[in-house]
Amino acid sequence: MNPKEVFGKTPECPPVEVLAMGGRAVERHLAACAYCRNELALMNVFEAADASAEEIPSVAWIADRLHSPIAAPPAPPRRAWAWMPRWIPVVFAACLLVAVYVAVRPHTAVAPPPAGGDVWRGNFRAISPAGDVAAAPREFTWSAMPQIPTYRVVLMEVDRHEIWSARTNETHIAPPPDVLAQMQPGRTFLWQVSAEGAPDGLAETSLQEFHIATKLP
Repeated sequence: MNPKEVFGKTPECPPVEVLAMGGRAVERHLAACAYCRNELALMNVFEAADASAEEIPSVAWIADRLHSPIAAPPAPPRRAWAWMPRWIPVVFAACLLVAVYVAVRPHTAVAPPPAGGDVWRGNFRAISPAGDVAAAPREFTWSAMPQIPTYRVVLMEVDRHEIWSARTNETHIAPPPDVLAQMQPGRTFLWQVSAEGAPDGLAETSLQEFHIATKLP
């Protein structure tokens, strides 16, 4: 005889709680079914054993499960966005955080520029030197600004490090000998003129560049 037919569960085997209730039908079934005899014996051993204080909650839960109909756990509810890729909720949450930050952050008003603080150039421009020059310039010249009492001239290296500056009420000025000595062949310089006391705010020329040609041997 197949051992599974002797020791395995058959469709006629009742639940263990029915076996515990006894009766003639149960006794006849137990006499012929080794599987149910083992199930009933295990339940009797389990119920007869003394549980410790730590085991009492677990034992109570197991006993409740044994004496209640066995049912499959309910399937978790399907989320409305279960079809979405996983990265979509993450991107949505990030966008929401950005929107909240923009809405609640303090807004700082940008103050308008003070009156008379605009840079005005118009026809005010540096004239000479400009571009390639044969030697160190002996004079700097620029166009005139009406009603300007003083001009400030600044000479700079190409990194805008200031080498020399001076003020004059003319539209030209000669650099001193020590500045001329620094303007060596092969070097490039920048210079600019600003008109001090302009009625419409700060007036200055654009940066003018000149390069001193290298002398031939």
